[in-house]
Amino acid sequence: MSTTFGRIAKLNVADDILISMSDLHMEYEITFDDDVNPNESLINVWNLSASTISRIQHNDKLTLTAGYKTDGSGVILSSRVSTVNTRRESVDKITAIKVIDGPNLGGILLPERKTTTGVGKKAKVKLTRKKTYGKNVTASQIIRDLVPLLGVAIGKIKLPKDITYPKGYTVSGKVVVEIEKLARACGAAFFINKQRLYICRLAEAASSTTFELSSATGLIGSPEPYENDKERGYKVKMLLQYRITTASLITIKSRTANGKFRVRRGKHVLSGSDHYTEVEVVRV
Repeated sequence: MSTTFGRIAKLNVADDILISMSDLHMEYEITFDDDVNPNESLINVWNLSASTISRIQHNDKLTLTAGYKTDGSGVILSSRVSTVNTRRESVDKITAIKVIDGPNLGGILLPERKTTTGVGKKAKVKLTRKKTYGKNVTASQIIRDLVPLLGVAIGKIKLPKDITYPKGYTVSGKVVVEIEKLARACGAAFFINKQRLYICRLAEAASSTTFELSSATGLIGSPEPYENDKERGYKVKMLLQYRITTASLITIKSRTANGKFRVRRGKHVLSGSDHYTEVEVVRV
């Protein structure tokens, strides 16, 4: 493990405040997954000065870079500050910075529109959140019309199959629910990672680079199988690996799991003497 000595963790807030674990004690848990619900991450920093704490504000841009001096480092979190709270523990002052990776999209509704029924004196105007698309509209056309309503930067939109609706298509209510239905029908995953929206196959959401994981490159213990209603795969723990995130491709060489796997969800953790990445993967 000569490639993983010399831990690095650097926090940059508002392109103005730089905090390094080489100067102050820091701990964090950074989560990522393959759905559109915002991920909540937490960064704790010990004994920041009062002036520095006062400069960290809600909605400030924040990036966290982590890794090792000899293996390199990279961004594991790019988002905005949600809350900042400082507490005392004995002689220490601990500042907790909570970060939400993207807005809560679940409450965003289609805009209200006026519709008229009847004619003349019998005409009635009412408000509706329905929108109907004409004959032979495609799923990609509907999705690209709805996505701007979410206000999230686009990482990639590429449907495995683009369904055509000969009789037209009607959407109503919550924008996320409608996009999820269309994405699922077209065989695409729909998720947000590092404040960017992806509607595509998981395999197309990440770099094509395959990371090889074994005991020689940071694997901790042996992968453990898991299974739920939607999938079966392995839980894998490794020394912190900044290259790993949602959709990353990993070639695992171990006693219990071997072959190519795709990351579905996971977390990067720095806690005390522990510095690791833990993921759930499914076989490709």
